[in-house]
Amino acid sequence: MLEKGVPTLQHMRSKCYSQPDNIFCSSSLTNTVVRCEVDPRARPTKTDHFPIITILDLPQSRVLPKPTYDFRMADWEDFRENLEIRLAEIPEPTPLLTDDLFQQAVADLTGVIQDTIRTRIKIKKPSPQSKRWWNSELSAIKQQVNKLSTESYRYRAIEDHPSHRALQRLCNQY
Repeated sequence: MLEKGVPTLQHMRSKCYSQPDNIFCSSSLTNTVVRCEVDPRARPTKTDHFPIITILDLPQSRVLPKPTYDFRMADWEDFRENLEIRLAEIPEPTPLLTDDLFQQAVADLTGVIQDTIRTRIKIKKPSPQSKRWWNSELSAIKQQVNKLSTESYRYRAIEDHPSHRALQRLCNQY
């Protein structure tokens, strides 16, 4: 892969160049090699070997995340109201004496819950860089922290200004 005769080492004492490093590649990877070369400028200190830079062109298929329900940003009051309405549509609870009655009750309850989720919870498509632990409450607190931080900075010369204590309390909560 590396051209014959390219020096890959400079001896520490003699400062002579040599080629002790061999670069091997399987026949299946040969066609994917874009570049293979030595970069003497990138040699780390206190080493005698030069870095060998190899660039391969490998196709990469992206795995797209499946859309999921955004339970963190749900309007839970609306969800509960809709669920109560939907639960009133299924039969009242009764003793489940047979397996068929039990299976029907489970199917009814599961169907109502899943249908309420489908209609009331928005679908999200998270990006690979998304913060999955972030929610709307943290966004609101972050906004408050930013406002108090600005106010605290404005009154930085006044040591006992109430904005400093308020910012401290909110930062501890955040």
